[in-house]
Amino acid sequence: MAAKLVLPNARFVRTDSVKRRERAQFFAKATFLVMTVAIIVPLVAIVGHLIYRAYPSLGLEFLLDVPRRGMREGGIWPALVGTIYLVFWLWRSGMDLYLAVLFLFGDVYTEFWQDAGNPDFPYARIPGAAQEFGLVAPFSLAKFDNSIMGLFQDKMGGRNVSRMSGFNLNKVSDSDIDYLLSSYTSVADAKGYSVIVSGHPLYVLNIPSSNICLVYDGLSQIWTQWQDYEGNTFWGDKFARFVNRLVVSDIRNGNIYELNTNTYSDNTELIPIELTSRHLWNEDHYIGISRLQVDVQGGVGLVSGQGENPVIDLQVSKDGGNTFYSVGYSSMGKLGEYTQRVIWNTLGAARDWVFKLRATDPVKTVITGANAEVTEVPM
Repeated sequence: MAAKLVLPNARFVRTDSVKRRERAQFFAKATFLVMTVAIIVPLVAIVGHLIYRAYPSLGLEFLLDVPRRGMREGGIWPALVGTIYLVFWLWRSGMDLYLAVLFLFGDVYTEFWQDAGNPDFPYARIPGAAQEFGLVAPFSLAKFDNSIMGLFQDKMGGRNVSRMSGFNLNKVSDSDIDYLLSSYTSVADAKGYSVIVSGHPLYVLNIPSSNICLVYDGLSQIWTQWQDYEGNTFWGDKFARFVNRLVVSDIRNGNIYELNTNTYSDNTELIPIELTSRHLWNEDHYIGISRLQVDVQGGVGLVSGQGENPVIDLQVSKDGGNTFYSVGYSSMGKLGEYTQRVIWNTLGAARDWVFKLRATDPVKTVITGANAEVTEVPM
């Protein structure tokens, strides 16, 4: 039971400390109001100026289409999206608009504009800052650490994932990811967003039309692919923080799920985990492998049911990754068996090895390394 003390005819008096706090709050609110106006008014002026000058030929196609032929044809959709995103982030970070730069993204060309103080139209192109790259997917832009990241394209048609560094790009995608992105007919529907999971800043790039979701780990600088339990692209469409929980929306039906690193199923379905190695090759010589050991966190088994004795399946390819076959399963250790080692013996010989590890048990799966006993086999 709670008790409430009532003081009849009592009055609260504002102390000097309270008055100082109220004055500080008033000036803070006034400052943010001025900043908000400073952001919105020039933006409205820019849009109004564009509409006024382009009114005779203005249409939905001009607003919603992407630029073509070096910004000489098409529309201004990427520029509008990029500008709105950047202005919003500048407002959130409390930066003065007059120190801000407008990023105007085309398909293969980008310009940077800044307040030049002109009375008729305040913004002007920054001389020498234009770059020959463009934003190939407008909604791939995402805040990442202290910069922005997105899916870009150069004039030669090469696609890459990069983060902005001043007026330049720092490429974060490797040659394998670049090749994969360039193989798709279109990536215009790609969506990007960022999230921090267990201290790892992640950039998630979901391309629904290509049924693939690529994820970049900014801490380890490693790319991975997220899928559902059937091998289709990751469902997560948007992320948000809610009551200290990371929630994600389902692109298929709008359902909301919690993304939890301590949950080892995907909405009650199993989560297959696969790790594929690079090629093991030595100038076309035959390589024999008598023993392969994978270092894992052992003793993670469940009390009962599937996962009581969790295992890893080793699949090997001796033809450069074209075909795989299973060598067999090795245990990661039942609950408490922390010294369990994951080992396979007598794998044979080949010129070009590729290894694939696959685990499907609903337990914590941590792979820290691997080593092998390798010999050159004369043939």
